[in-house]
Parts: sequence; C-alpha cells; structure tokens
Amino acid sequence: MLRITDSAAEEIKRQLSKATGQAEPRVRLGIIKGTVKMAVDQERAGDTTVNHEGNKLIVMDPATSHQLDERELDVDEATSALVIR
Repeated sequence: MLRITDSAAEEIKRQLSKATGQAEPRVRLGIIKGTVKMAVDQERAGDTTVNHEGNKLIVMDPATSHQLDERELDVDEATSALVIR
C-alpha cells in the first residue's frame, strides 16, 4: 500500500479544499507512459483508496495501486511538489 507522509497529507488536503463542483473530491494517481500523474477526481467502483489518519485522500485504479505498492508520497522540500519515493 502507498504510504503518505504527514506533510504530503497536509498538501493534499490544501489542494482538495480548493476543489469545487465535486462532492467528496480525492486526488487520483495514475501512471501514464511511466510517469505518475495526479488530478482531482472522485472515487470510482474498484478503486483503491489511501487514507491518512482516517481521511480518504487518494484513489487509484488497481494497476496503479499495484505499481505504487510499498512506495511513499512525500513533499520535496526544495520545490514543495508532491513526489513518489
């Protein structure tokens, strides 16, 4: 399962607080041509959901979840960008 650091969870919460027009928005992770992409989306049937301290923050399709298993989502301190390690 993908792990989320506290700093990454706070950044995701900030991003989701700005989302409008969607009930219960989540950050969707997907892998496109070998690159991890992120977008605000909603949970879909069959998705893997990643929680942090009881908050549903991230959703992924099963293939992405499998590829990111045992990885960690963090914030790069130099750029303030979310990164997968």
